[in-house]
Amino acid sequence: MKTIARFGRSLSFDVYFLFQALLPVFARPASVVLNTSISAHVGAERSSVYAATKAAFLSMAKTLSSELLGRGIRVNAVSPGPIETPLYDKFGIPDAYREQLNKDIAATIPFGRFGTPEEVAKAVLYLASDESRWTLGSEIVVDGGTDVAMESAQVTLVAIAPGASVTSHPRRRFAAVASCMASILGL
Repeated sequence: MKTIARFGRSLSFDVYFLFQALLPVFARPASVVLNTSISAHVGAERSSVYAATKAAFLSMAKTLSSELLGRGIRVNAVSPGPIETPLYDKFGIPDAYREQLNKDIAATIPFGRFGTPEEVAKAVLYLASDESRWTLGSEIVVDGGTDVAMESAQVTLVAIAPGASVTSHPRRRFAAVASCMASILGL
């Protein structure tokens, strides 16, 4: 059982208080982009804290947008799906497991590959720019169509982390990724 203090540290309170502290120095107009995840939209076993944190960011983008619009501050969110990063390298996951996990995840993505950090950065750049000045409290999902495909496909992925339990589910293809991430992060 996790402690309440650990749960609290996992949530978005620090981002909210950082927002409050930075309000006096924001330019007018200003644009803030919060990084969320498609995990906020997927119910995955063993990922409740992670998913709740990402959902809190989405809610913050909408709520803070309405609260800060009078100050000229827009808040939006970008929600990446599986992105090519060295994340797994940091957790000491054996290469064979990581390779299989990457293949299984890529098989669930309509584009058949992980996204790149540059693809996410372009969405963030758009939301931060004046090109999106009519965009407020919105979310751009950058996931290669994973969220669209979740509705119809059935995929069974193998758990790669000790204690992770991943099962097939017709509407939760990406759930395996969130479950594995939560297990790796100890959430």
